[in-house]
Amino acid sequence: MNKRRIWPLELLRICSILIVFAFHAMTHLGTSFSIFSQYIANGATYMVVFFMLSGFVIFLGHENSDWSNSKLLAYFYLRRLISIYPLYLFLHFTYEIVFRPLSVKENLLILPVELLGLQSFFSSLFSVSHNGGTWFVSCLLFCYFLFPLFELIVRGLRSKRSCLILCLLLYIILAIAPVVNYVFKTNSLYENPFFRSLEFLLGVLLAKIATTERPPVKWPAFLALVLFILHIVILSWLSPHGYISPVDNSRYIQFDIINIPFFALIIYFLSFSHSSHLIRICQLPAVRYFSSIGLCFWFAQMFCFKIVQNLCALSGIPTTSGIAAAGAFVLCFCLASLFHFLVEKPAKKILFRIFHLV
Repeated sequence: MNKRRIWPLELLRICSILIVFAFHAMTHLGTSFSIFSQYIANGATYMVVFFMLSGFVIFLGHENSDWSNSKLLAYFYLRRLISIYPLYLFLHFTYEIVFRPLSVKENLLILPVELLGLQSFFSSLFSVSHNGGTWFVSCLLFCYFLFPLFELIVRGLRSKRSCLILCLLLYIILAIAPVVNYVFKTNSLYENPFFRSLEFLLGVLLAKIATTERPPVKWPAFLALVLFILHIVILSWLSPHGYISPVDNSRYIQFDIINIPFFALIIYFLSFSHSSHLIRICQLPAVRYFSSIGLCFWFAQMFCFKIVQNLCALSGIPTTSGIAAAGAFVLCFCLASLFHFLVEKPAKKILFRIFHLV
């Protein structure tokens, strides 16, 4: 497998971002998506894709790294931190200044937790300030911290059978965890960094398997598309039959017994895709540009829905209207572009130069 950037997987990441945006539009604006509403109502399940993809792609770039080399280890952590932390830090303070959700005393108390990216270790902080939109940063930083250990563990698995056994074990844990959460009324697992790190590890294992195999089928992209459509049908049917309370974030992982194998197979098959049609789509300027602002687009949602809600209240336009949803998307896109060019890109450039990173 070519270990440079795999564009079909990047296209999956973009689709996931858009599905999560649609989910947030339904949650914050009451947007309806017609026959797809039941599916979009579970759009938060696509966070599974983000963590699995992160593990998959990072493994491709760091397989067989010498983690006993302290300089290499520091280099890895520094690059990962620079890729996300400056933007997170800027938006953290911007959100607090613009919306002022907390008192000065509350901000001072919670500041060390949020600066260290530890908010996801406290499930009750999910609804506090911007943490409903930045919890994944906390989980992702934890996954980055564990990656060298995960890579060493996976490197020690010499056979495909060993990898599959560990994949099955992780799947069982992830599938049963929501049921345990429901029966014993434990804290939410949705934003739990330990729970998400298992999804990340699953992505690492998938990459290990994929790098040691030939393409398993003749048309992997087509098979991935069939699985995606089948997932839409099955999850739309299951959605009304959820067993976890609608006010509990864990409801978004209650169908992971279905989601995880579907998402794992979609990622696996797409990683082998060399379809000329798919590659051309992936290389379109619009797709490449959206890929570059993907993280900023995620963060921009913290701002755009609040702004649109206020604008709708002033103008009398219903938040449930298509105009409100379209306006939210355009605003989110514009904010993401601003964040990318004014903060993310220059911050990376400056910090990479300071620390002599390639």
